[in-house]
Amino acid sequence: VILAAVLGALVAGSIQFIIEWRRNNDTKRNNQIQARSDLFGSQQAMNMYYSAYTTFMLNSQFDFTRAKQVAYKTLDINKIGELLKDNTQHGLYQYINSQLGATMDKIDKHGVNTEEIKIAIQLGEAKARFWQIIGQIEILFPDKKVNELITEIKKAELEVNGIPQTIFFDLYNIDLEMFINGTDPLSEKRMSLHINNSAKIMNLDSKVNDLVNYLETCLKQK
Repeated sequence: VILAAVLGALVAGSIQFIIEWRRNNDTKRNNQIQARSDLFGSQQAMNMYYSAYTTFMLNSQFDFTRAKQVAYKTLDINKIGELLKDNTQHGLYQYINSQLGATMDKIDKHGVNTEEIKIAIQLGEAKARFWQIIGQIEILFPDKKVNELITEIKKAELEVNGIPQTIFFDLYNIDLEMFINGTDPLSEKRMSLHINNSAKIMNLDSKVNDLVNYLETCLKQK
């Protein structure tokens, strides 16, 4: 009787253990499926805001440079000559800045800077959410390949984060080329930067896709 009771207890314990193991395994798998789904969703949001933010930055810098071109062309040469003749350097800078400021005020009224700040905040939130999910994936998928793919994502994001440092227009060389060739290198430079920026964002998107697809493969094998 005692032996039967012991055996019964062992069997009951084993069954309970199997039930708990399967429950935990199902929970982990559900969490893995959810994490992969969340990664895909956060990827779309992050890429959208990266594209919007870099485009706004590029257009803002373009508008600023174009405004300087316009402002310089409205300068009164005689006025500048008088200021130079009188050696009033401070007055000369004050006059030029006032002309430039009047032009830039027209751009500010379009709310470009305000919109940039709004997009920047949304991008920051999307990035925070994305990397939070990446952290969950590192825990749920303890896999060497997963870590390698995440490393590739980090490298690609560094390239994207460096975009603001590449958005620069050399007004002197641009005006010189316009004068010599009669072209509009400012617009050409904007298009070139846009293409390069888009390529970096697409590369980041591709690296995230590699991870999403690999996670899908892992889930199918279980």
